[in-house]
Amino acid sequence: MPKQSREQSLSLAKWIRERHPSTVGAGEAGADVAELANQLGLGSVPEDECVEWGAGFGGNGYGVVNVKSKAGRWTVVNPHRALLVIIEGESELEALHSCGNKKCINLCHIRYGTQLENVEDQFRLGETSNFGEGCHLSKLTAGQVKDIRSRYRRGTGRTDRGNGFELRAQYGISSATLSRVVNGVSWVR
Repeated sequence: MPKQSREQSLSLAKWIRERHPSTVGAGEAGADVAELANQLGLGSVPEDECVEWGAGFGGNGYGVVNVKSKAGRWTVVNPHRALLVIIEGESELEALHSCGNKKCINLCHIRYGTQLENVEDQFRLGETSNFGEGCHLSKLTAGQVKDIRSRYRRGTGRTDRGNGFELRAQYGISSATLSRVVNGVSWVR
């Protein structure tokens, strides 16, 4: 997988700064795709290979580049999004990676899409860990959820409250968490 050198990425960052709509003004952007491909070093890269950004990165793993607006304010943009904006214009949609590589700036791998499409891509590529034990807020493991669901019984009336209190105490969870687990609202997959 080709990775741009820091110098190549810094050169591309300059190219982005010169052409990004926040710099040149809305509607004035528009780049020759062949010129951009040359700037990215994509001339000899197969369409199915990622080209990784080689300069700065944000805490979320995506590349970052600073762009100065006509008003003189600096703002941080993601290079993959900036490239889409330069080529296709501004959009309310998200910039998606079909390859799942946050560092990729190959124009064949990025497109506009909805947040739902982005989440679907993440599931398809197996790159999300925001569910179950992979979620940093998770209080339970998959085994514990299975145990709770198999042991939980609903009470039959006002005086019989089932065994929810016992399960909540054993696993250190609230009644709301217990309810979400046993009703399939949490831990759906």
